[in-house]
Amino acid sequence: MAFDTKYAFVGFCVGFTRSPRNDFGTFAQGYHRAAHLLSQALLAKPRFPDYEAYPVAYLYRHAFELNLKNVIYKAALLSAFRRMDDFDAKLYNQHKLQPLASRAREILIALFPEDQGLTSIADDLRVVAQEMSTIDDSSYVYRYPIARDGRCSVDRPQTVNLVGLSTRMDQILNQPEVIDFGIDVETHVAQEVFEIIERLTTEDHHGQ
Repeated sequence: MAFDTKYAFVGFCVGFTRSPRNDFGTFAQGYHRAAHLLSQALLAKPRFPDYEAYPVAYLYRHAFELNLKNVIYKAALLSAFRRMDDFDAKLYNQHKLQPLASRAREILIALFPEDQGLTSIADDLRVVAQEMSTIDDSSYVYRYPIARDGRCSVDRPQTVNLVGLSTRMDQILNQPEVIDFGIDVETHVAQEVFEIIERLTTEDHHGQ
């Protein structure tokens, strides 16, 4: 294969965890890191062509979308949601940020009703989703010149401030580690409770 490499230190791997539903946060980190590095490289120039910034906008948006889906997926796993196959298909095909942000916010507030800091982050997620949707509602504007229906992917020419975009998105995308940690703690507790109940059920069964 043309992309095979004999030098492991320049290679990279994907799919090694075999738990894809747990990998959305990891993918989000990669896209965020790429967006940040590229935006900083462009901003270090005295000027740059418009088209060089298109990947930056897309990478930031995609990182944000992946982080929202990470929250939703982890909550589904935490709650032992039983229709994961149907859920996978629906979430995979959902790219609009505002519905995703609203669901993620509801989940975080339901899981951590007393945590004001996390509630503030959840509110920020919804605000950023609204802001990002004004420049790219369906994830097509900075990926393709045309949308699925053949029309121009943007209704009218738009100008985006790269400094404002990168600063705002870096700020919000640095928050998911806090969210991940909180959900992981809840997942660990839920797993412990499940194991206790499982042991009790097993002991009762053997005792009969």
